[in-house]
Amino acid sequence: MSATALFGSDSRIARHLGLKVPTYTSLRGFIDAGEYPVFLRCAEPSFAKMFESPFGFEVLLERIRHAEAVERRRANLVRALDGIELDDELSGLLKDTMNEAVLEDLSLLV
Repeated sequence: MSATALFGSDSRIARHLGLKVPTYTSLRGFIDAGEYPVFLRCAEPSFAKMFESPFGFEVLLERIRHAEAVERRRANLVRALDGIELDDELSGLLKDTMNEAVLEDLSLLV
């Protein structure tokens, strides 16, 4: 994927989670590097006091994993539908959705 596509993906996921893009990308980078969630929430200076609730932070991490799975599915669907002409409404929906039901409906086009 190109850097632009990755940024669009990061932007879409961050917007879905209610985070700023730099916060999401930084958090994802630390998680990918194997940092422990407790360290990130409590000791990492860039996240200090940003996530006060331990349970809320665990839920956020779970939502990140889910959103990334939906984004991978969306990207695969975009590739699968690459040769098919879609009208503007379907094209816009495919580009911006983070909803599994919408992706399932669009996958029936394949």
